[in-house]
Amino acid sequence: MKDLMQKFMISLLCAVVLFTGVSGTVMGADTSSKEQRKEAVKWLNRQCGKGFDYDHAYGLQCVDFLKYYYMHLGEGVRRGNAKDYIKNTLPAGWKRQKISSANFYMKPGDIVIWTGSKYGHVGVCVKVGEKSFTVVDQNGKGHNEKVARHVRTYSSTVWGVIHPVFNVVKSPKKTKITSASYSAKKSQVKIKWKKKKGSDTYNVYRRQAGKKGYELIANDVKQKKYTDTSVKKNTKYYYKITTENELGESKKSESFAVSTEVSKGKTPSESADAS
Repeated sequence: MKDLMQKFMISLLCAVVLFTGVSGTVMGADTSSKEQRKEAVKWLNRQCGKGFDYDHAYGLQCVDFLKYYYMHLGEGVRRGNAKDYIKNTLPAGWKRQKISSANFYMKPGDIVIWTGSKYGHVGVCVKVGEKSFTVVDQNGKGHNEKVARHVRTYSSTVWGVIHPVFNVVKSPKKTKITSASYSAKKSQVKIKWKKKKGSDTYNVYRRQAGKKGYELIANDVKQKKYTDTSVKKNTKYYYKITTENELGESKKSESFAVSTEVSKGKTPSESADAS
């Protein structure tokens, strides 16, 4: 009985190792972040109903939309017609796979290439089924249509797919205000802060002395500076900055105090403040 149990355990272990090895062969090509892939699909679906004309030539073409998808993934655009995507240069880590290849797979976020027409067609998969799949594409019917969802089949005109690499984006980190100065002549406060890697935009918060709570006075700021033109004279303000990317908003920076009171021969005060 003991020998029989040992043989069973050994057989089970071998089966697990074999399955893991096969699975690694099929799925190992996809080391992308699941969350980033999901974010890409959400972005694709949000583009439905919009029109993209990257080169301002020939109207709304399928490759125009694909260029914006490349840029959304942080990559440079590629040139050529849809058919050229079976051979043009891929970004680092991206892979092509023909539909006829062994262990072919398609996942949401993958780029689908068709070669059954003169110029071909491209779209991006957002849903995979056993007999069909759904893509978001532009010019899907060949008449300059805007971006839309279409259900497609695994037909002979499908050349294959491109598997992008969805880089892992980390949550934004807190920044620090480096300076804030008041111009009495222009009645404005200029604020500067440290740039944080991985942050797409910044938000500016302000609290007036004697009042509770910070109010958002500017969002989606692209640069690491902002000019507040809504300040009052003889008032003290406290500023905080947050960074933001697709994963959310960072914690607020330490506050920075600025006074708009200017005495003759003196400059406005600037100081870091823990409030």
